[in-house]
Amino acid sequence: MPFMTVRLNRHLERERENELKERIGKALSLIPGKNEQSLLLAIEDNCPIYLRGEGDSPTAYVELSVFGNERHGGYDRLTAALSRIFREVAGVSPECFYIRYSDIQAWGVADRTFDRKDFC
Repeated sequence: MPFMTVRLNRHLERERENELKERIGKALSLIPGKNEQSLLLAIEDNCPIYLRGEGDSPTAYVELSVFGNERHGGYDRLTAALSRIFREVAGVSPECFYIRYSDIQAWGVADRTFDRKDFC
């Protein structure tokens, strides 16, 4: 299950937040074997984010943790898609959009722990 945290330094109206959620969910399918049905997503707006010492430009920092994608399949296409989505929905220019990918070695959900060796 992928987990994404989105932090924006500006307010998002509920309509824009829903659009962002929907478009992120669709874009996630660019990672092989992942889709919106497996996504856990947190969106935090109005976060103080300073880029190059300034906090006025719309800026986004995204963290995406993914289990079972050690070769990083689809990350390049997902980065491009998310950059476009954040520009169109939240007004964040590509040079103010950052994403951090993390590989998950083990994941627990619904009283069960999944480990890489379970899938090798």
